[in-house]
Amino acid sequence: MKTSARKEKRLMAEHERFGWFGLVRLRDVYEFECYLMQRGWKPCVTLGRSLMRVVRDGRIIEVVWDPEKRQTLTSRYGMVLWYDFQIFAKDKWFEHPL
Repeated sequence: MKTSARKEKRLMAEHERFGWFGLVRLRDVYEFECYLMQRGWKPCVTLGRSLMRVVRDGRIIEVVWDPEKRQTLTSRYGMVLWYDFQIFAKDKWFEHPL
């Protein structure tokens, strides 16, 4: 399916504004925070619906619980770090090289 450049731009802006829903699994939030702390991120005080909040070099990554949708919400940068965590910390292939 082909999308126009204008529609694609609007969708990307919407994702940037609202974030990524349901990406971070609720059961893995603590492990994700520990992984980020090993990489130099510092934990912050969580407020309200926030499940996890870390800061590094002025950038704040936050995982928020949305009770209406019953899903987690994170930013695009949080999404990149989540996939980094999934590949290098959770994937057993990297623990046992050939």
